[in-house]
Amino acid sequence: MATVHFHGAAVGQARFIVMLRRLELSLEEIRQLLEGNPDSLRKNLISILDEKRRAAMVEVAVLQGKIEDLNTRSTNLATMHSAMGGRCICPLFGENCSCDGE
Repeated sequence: MATVHFHGAAVGQARFIVMLRRLELSLEEIRQLLEGNPDSLRKNLISILDEKRRAAMVEVAVLQGKIEDLNTRSTNLATMHSAMGGRCICPLFGENCSCDGE
């Protein structure tokens, strides 16, 4: 079996890439960091992380809105009275009820 020897620089770069992947950076973002000015690495990484944080905050807000909508619909469904008993859910969607003719 052949033994593969890695140079210190290659091992260091591989570890660097693994650390960046643990931050969930894309390969393109990692490439940009590796090809960029080494003196600006921290500044560029902070910029990428800030952008990811803002995107995550938007996702959280969207999910919070969905949770609130589902809570409202569930509460409305549990408390609404319908002449059709358990079959009619029209008011839950703001629709005029068309179940009575069925």
